[in-house]
Amino acid sequence: MPTDSKGKFHPNHQLAHAADRMPMPDRPKPPAIGKAVGDASVSHTTLHDHGDGTFHLEHEDGSSTESPHIGHALMSMASKHSDGMHMHVHQHPTEGLKTHHVGDDGQVQGPHDHANIEALKDHLGKFFNEEEHEGGGYGGGEGYGSSAEDDGMGI
Repeated sequence: MPTDSKGKFHPNHQLAHAADRMPMPDRPKPPAIGKAVGDASVSHTTLHDHGDGTFHLEHEDGSSTESPHIGHALMSMASKHSDGMHMHVHQHPTEGLKTHHVGDDGQVQGPHDHANIEALKDHLGKFFNEEEHEGGGYGGGEGYGSSAEDDGMGI
């Protein structure tokens, strides 16, 4: 296989020769951590695994969070770094479908167990208030996720 002057392989001699004549465009470098990107500030969170299924988060602002599950940790990070509502779905090999979510209030809910995919879809619809906002954006799901709304499937 032919190579260009830099040693990169090409499918034929014409492409190898053309590669030597064509300048490579400079790729933009990703922003450094803590530097501004557009109108948003980039920050970071460090996740520490305790090895027993629990996690510790250290946020750039100095706050920290203990999380009993990875899903809880992910939702804690999501609420810290982005506005809006977030949901994490996980299929555990022996325990089935689980969700964790965080609403606009920043409070992480879960884990919620789901007997099947239909129960999970119902949970998603309730959390994002799908019926009220048919097809357009999230709905808010105000107050959803408390144990008082448990429908017997662990949601």
